[in-house]
Amino acid sequence: MTDHTDRTNQRRRPDELQAKYNIKKPAYYDRLRFLGIKHQKDSSRRSYLNTEQVELLDALDIYIKKTGKMSGFDPNNSTAIVKSDGNDLETKTSEKIEPKSNPIPDSNQLVEFDRAAQSRAAEILLAAGEALTADYLANPE
Repeated sequence: MTDHTDRTNQRRRPDELQAKYNIKKPAYYDRLRFLGIKHQKDSSRRSYLNTEQVELLDALDIYIKKTGKMSGFDPNNSTAIVKSDGNDLETKTSEKIEPKSNPIPDSNQLVEFDRAAQSRAAEILLAAGEALTADYLANPE
């Protein structure tokens, strides 16, 4: 039988987290400063972050990957919090999401959307075909 450690007692070291997020030390400490997180120290005086702090860093990492920046991230109203094991995604939000007044678009909007999607797909296919042709002509073997 496996011993499941209480998630609140898990400790993650700075080097481990830098590897997890694939970032260097300066970027890691920029994120901590942005979030106002301070390392804790264990009995050996080694720095670590607890699970809640790691979950906040995880949410910021997701936000950065989506937007490319830290600004605009609200740690008090984060909508995506990843558990520190990185496997499960929990959703937390304090704001109520109201449905739009008319959630179903009319048929003209759907036809317009469909045409735009087909046009974009055709552009992508043509560009890929042109790239393959150019590559083949450059390397016929």
